Amino acid sequence: MAYSFPLLAFAIAILFAWSGCATYTKNPTKQEIIQYALNEHLHQDHFAKRLGPPHRTMTLKSGEAVWVYESSGVSFYRGTGSSYCESDILTFGQDGKLRDWREGGC
Repeated sequence: MAYSFPLLAFAIAILFAWSGCATYTKNPTKQEIIQYALNEHLHQDHFAKRLGPPHRTMTLKSGEAVWVYESSGVSFYRGTGSSYCESDILTFGQDGKLRDWREGGC
């Protein structure tokens, strides 16, 4: 019986550690959000709530909406800095559902 308390304490500690890991959820990246929206054909309203308003918008003659999100900054590698600018180009159908996603430069 001398081993029951340490064994019980160890089992409880393992249970708490395991449950803590099970509830951990990472924040999705912008690309993961966009890919999910594309796979599920989510409406642009839902998408705007996740990423905010786009930097640029346009409407094509077909009635599709194009949203452009841009991100820029400076990347440092081994003491040297280089600037970058990337864009995500999203095309929504007339029904407002995401139809296409492309990455590009600014």
